[in-house]
Amino acid sequence: MRPLELICLLQIHTWPTGKWTYRALAAALGISLAQAHSALRSASAAKLYDREHHLVQSESVLEFLVHGVKYAFPGSRGTPGIGMVTAYHAFPMCTLTRNADIPCVWPTDSGSTKGGGANSPSSNQGMRGRYSSLRATHIDRCIAPQ
Repeated sequence: MRPLELICLLQIHTWPTGKWTYRALAAALGISLAQAHSALRSASAAKLYDREHHLVQSESVLEFLVHGVKYAFPGSRGTPGIGMVTAYHAFPMCTLTRNADIPCVWPTDSGSTKGGGANSPSSNQGMRGRYSSLRATHIDRCIAPQ
């Protein structure tokens, strides 16, 4: 599974049932029609999307978000810098987990925290803006340095 497939499913899920088109999906995500078709074809093969009825399999997608995203799209440490602290290192999560001394941050010019940069699969592929909503699902989890 690629990040784009999950992004397409999440985008479709936000729209009223049956009230979307491939053209609208492609425009909303800034991708081509071919990419939209390919992503949903792959999602269908994974049993996350019903192509016949044009429906997102919400329960299956939720199960994947909860249990599969961290394995399919692992986060990694990037270069240290200034940014916005990730949820894993922010209050109240920081009180519930064993965090490293150096917080994990999303690199951004408007950030105020110095820490280790977080990389998502999208930033590793040089497509930082396109998959920003995927980051919100889970990838703000960062592995503490060894």
